[in-house]
Amino acid sequence: MAKAAPTWPTHDRHTNNTRVAIMTAPVVVVGGGIAGLSAAWQLQRDGMDVHLYERADKVGGKVRSSDFAGRIVDEAADAFLARVPYGIELATELGLADHMISPSARKAQVWTENGLMPLPEPHVLGIPLERASAEALLGLEAADALEVDLARTDPDPVRDDDTIGSLVRRRLGDRIHEALVDPLIGAINAGDTDDLELSASSPQILGAANASPSLIAALRRMKAGSDPEAPVFHSFVGGMRVLVDALATSLDGSHHYRRWCRCTRPASRWSRTGRVVQRRGHRRFRGDLGMPCTRRCGTHHPVA
Repeated sequence: MAKAAPTWPTHDRHTNNTRVAIMTAPVVVVGGGIAGLSAAWQLQRDGMDVHLYERADKVGGKVRSSDFAGRIVDEAADAFLARVPYGIELATELGLADHMISPSARKAQVWTENGLMPLPEPHVLGIPLERASAEALLGLEAADALEVDLARTDPDPVRDDDTIGSLVRRRLGDRIHEALVDPLIGAINAGDTDDLELSASSPQILGAANASPSLIAALRRMKAGSDPEAPVFHSFVGGMRVLVDALATSLDGSHHYRRWCRCTRPASRWSRTGRVVQRRGHRRFRGDLGMPCTRRCGTHHPVA
């Protein structure tokens, strides 16, 4: 029996009606990093014809595992968070559940004025939960900030534009944020926590901030309800490349490699080779999207 073409709802703002569109043309995914691979895999799983384009000679993006001194070493991401379900769900659906492993070391350290020191225990994402451990590592300023937060009774709602940095600084001061939270969460996300959106980067802190006027009190309750022996991270025997290889195998025949030169490609010079198709008020492009090289190397740079 033929499989029905995938459909999705669309909205016509002129008539205020919702209708169902039928996907007939291939879906193009540009970029074969872990995000592009995952998107292409899900689209293909849902029955869509997918073309994934990657300009490098292999997929995976920053997720790479290499042999070094007789061992497999991950060059970038070396694990994914166990408390976020999506990575586990993806690994399970790809048949990798039996290949997952967890790091045996559970303690993290931070560089301070006194050298390398363990993070204060207990903590949640670098935020110390006890006055004594905060004072031992950071001094009276940090310890007093915890006491002030614990005494807070007036609500301090999370703001729409709150970043991790803005909320932690407002609730606990600069010292705890700059010495502990930013080094830990910033390193995980490869970014500055003063710029990282709270809701996207730290749902744990967001949930605690919404649950109580005191951030520390809410994080203590969260910590008490967690399993101290549960894995924090997962990876795979053979490194994170195992996940990339499984996704690529599932998409075998659907991904294409294009050679790009490294010349400058200003957005104002994009050209299209193909035609624009008008369907039910929606403009869709069919063909190649690209541009001639601005340095006259003779290459037409494809995008899809």
